[in-house]
Amino acid sequence: MHYQEFSTLAASYLDQLYNTAKRMTGNAQEAEDLVQETYKRAFQAWRQLKDPARCRAWLYQIMRRLFIDAYRRKRATPELVVLEGGYETDDTLLAISVGGFEEEAIRRLTAEEICWALSLLPEALRTALLLHSLEGCTYPEIAEILGCPVSTVRTRIARARQKLLVKLHSRVRTTNLGQRRNS
Repeated sequence: MHYQEFSTLAASYLDQLYNTAKRMTGNAQEAEDLVQETYKRAFQAWRQLKDPARCRAWLYQIMRRLFIDAYRRKRATPELVVLEGGYETDDTLLAISVGGFEEEAIRRLTAEEICWALSLLPEALRTALLLHSLEGCTYPEIAEILGCPVSTVRTRIARARQKLLVKLHSRVRTTNLGQRRNS
């Protein structure tokens, strides 16, 4: 593959990477910085990509490593941060079977409440769920991005959905949404 071919292929994933970065960081500026650094690293190492069909997963791997490194640095030096924005939600994220009233109540939750529940998930579970449900990555792609077996990806997504559902149920019970049933 030539540099120009790589450039065109890598650029085709820019929007997907940015959307994922925004969900990971919860901040548009940090997402832009993360994507920019991802592409900087990718263009420095473009010759390492042997199979163009794996370009998307390769870019996600780079971005994930950069995100984790930045997270570890931030954790080592605590600071007060005010977050803006949040996760953009998608109905597929909540493709969890719940019954009747609770399902309707969960659908009424705001994006902010869903972001809150997502932020409480462990990073590995949250990343797997976001890549699958919002970015449309396949299990093998996610496995390659996360560097784990496909069976682990399946387990992480299932656990993420279960934990998210529990947190959303808890949220429904503690808000006035539960009051409508009695009305």
